[in-house]
Amino acid sequence: MGGTFIAQLIPILLQPLLKRIFTVEEFGVFDLYFRSVGILALIFSFKYEGAIILCKKRSDSATIYTGIIILGFGLFLVTELVLIILNSVGIELLNIPKKYSLIVYLVPLSALFFMINTASQFMFIRQKRFIASSTLKIYRRGTEGLVQAGSGLSGSFWGLPLGEAIGNFSAALVGFLRLRKEVRTHLPADLLLGIKKNARNFSDFPKYAFGSNLLNTFILSALTFQIFAKFSIEEVGYAELTQRMLTIPTALIGVSLGQVILQRFSTAYNNRSSISKLFIGLLAFSALITIPFFITIYFWGTDIFGWVFGDEWRTSGMYAKSLILSTCFTFVISPFGQILIALQKVKLNSIWQLMKFLVIGSLFFLQFQSIESYLKYYNICLIGMYSIYLIIISLSIAKYQKEANETIH
Repeated sequence: MGGTFIAQLIPILLQPLLKRIFTVEEFGVFDLYFRSVGILALIFSFKYEGAIILCKKRSDSATIYTGIIILGFGLFLVTELVLIILNSVGIELLNIPKKYSLIVYLVPLSALFFMINTASQFMFIRQKRFIASSTLKIYRRGTEGLVQAGSGLSGSFWGLPLGEAIGNFSAALVGFLRLRKEVRTHLPADLLLGIKKNARNFSDFPKYAFGSNLLNTFILSALTFQIFAKFSIEEVGYAELTQRMLTIPTALIGVSLGQVILQRFSTAYNNRSSISKLFIGLLAFSALITIPFFITIYFWGTDIFGWVFGDEWRTSGMYAKSLILSTCFTFVISPFGQILIALQKVKLNSIWQLMKFLVIGSLFFLQFQSIESYLKYYNICLIGMYSIYLIIISLSIAKYQKEANETIH
């Protein structure tokens, strides 16, 4: 968590500067780019990186890691080719100003680097090398911040996406170089056979985890895409700052908490030991973190945004006040979705992800008189879905606990 805190603090501290040197429209375009990278990175891996944690043998984890890189590189080449073909026949994927149109070709490259970085972090987590995992995050955010700030001061928009891409590249490179010796040592003699074997053994990840996580990633990006579809690129820019600031607790703590939960509960599941107290303690810890955050944003968010980022960004503060309650629900509950993975309830988790996708996705088909009205309905949908998620997780833990107790007796 400490390493994640340092890594995420870098872009947070840079925001007051970046928001004064880039326009609202430029941040709107960048947010569309950033969300597209996240979705494509998930497609490149088919979520096989999650299997790295569950491997009992080092040779299996090394094989999966190598297979993910090979798969991602192949899909990257195919994606770039498709984009070139679509452009040649006049098809545009994003209806953005022409001066930003070349940004679509940078999306697959950044997604490839992001995917390799994620796979490397799972390798480090499996080995309980949490400092190494955190270091990758620091490399990524540090490089990204330097490029974005430097290019912004020179007046170039391209520093925003290039900074993100170069940051992903630096983290991917460092992680790969640190792991290459161990991976090479434990690779099987017949790599292709090993990849096929592990692809079959962990086929639940592309079958169930991939689909559910793709839906979840899309839902996390739905606010950006729905605002872009219904309102304007400038509104996307305001919402970008809102989302960035509201995800501070998740960025600083939530991601690492989710990784720790996966490791702890996976170990408990394999040992058939109790998990109820661990669940309650971590849930209470998450809830306590959100209380001061909720109070600050709800009562003083608009003024804080205007003071820190400039009066132009007070609109982002108003959006933050509208979304703070659902944000707190998401932060507290979402990391515990890893419990369903640890308990091998991948299918159940996928069903909930599909439900959430359908509920949030339905907003695409509704008309709203104003963005404030849209945000209200979006807020209600998230609160309802995460309340259901907590119930599902609690029932799964209760069922596991009962079975574990019966095994002991």
